[in-house]
Amino acid sequence: MIRDGMLYVAEAQQRVAKQEVDIRLAKRKLASLEAYCQQANHQQVIDRLQLTERLKQARLDLDRYESAEYLQSLRGCIGVDPAL
Repeated sequence: MIRDGMLYVAEAQQRVAKQEVDIRLAKRKLASLEAYCQQANHQQVIDRLQLTERLKQARLDLDRYESAEYLQSLRGCIGVDPAL
């Protein structure tokens, strides 16, 4: 029984670690898009690549990754090694 409990805790830690990795990646993506879109001389590229829409989606993705529902959706997922 103790081994099952330890396994459950390890799996939970791996899911939390996966969520944290996803949040860090989403924040980097969002910061990069925001920095690029703030450059006035990039407007043609911003329009052509629809970066304003991608920026909105990046914000939505970050909100989703930070939610408790996302963490729950990771049940059954291998997750990430918490040491990373």
